[in-house]
Amino acid sequence: MRSLGFDAPGELRTDGYSVIVDIYIEKPGEDDPDGNPQPPQRTYYVEDAPADLQPRSGSQRAAQSGTVHESTHVLFLWEPVAEAPVGAMVDVKSEVGGSVSRSFTVVFTARWGTHVEIDLKAVTA
Repeated sequence: MRSLGFDAPGELRTDGYSVIVDIYIEKPGEDDPDGNPQPPQRTYYVEDAPADLQPRSGSQRAAQSGTVHESTHVLFLWEPVAEAPVGAMVDVKSEVGGSVSRSFTVVFTARWGTHVEIDLKAVTA
């Protein structure tokens, strides 16, 4: 069976929900041979990828309330990406190389053949 493929229209990639994302996991740095702490190490699944970030509606969030799979936002990626594990961090930027405006954690990833849909939970400071 052949996949039909999917190419998002240009206006979808440049609307008000369009963002640039980095998806990674971070492991604490170990000590060097002299006992000095090293910086955390990041393993990236996606860097500077265009995506579409949308908030969950109140009814969608209420339906998930009290479940393991609670999310505040959903992220759509069209480019092939490695499977982002639950707990991975997602940094959102408005442009490539820009500063991080928001951060999320991955709570669920679904691969639909034409795109990847990732449920996110907002990280509060």
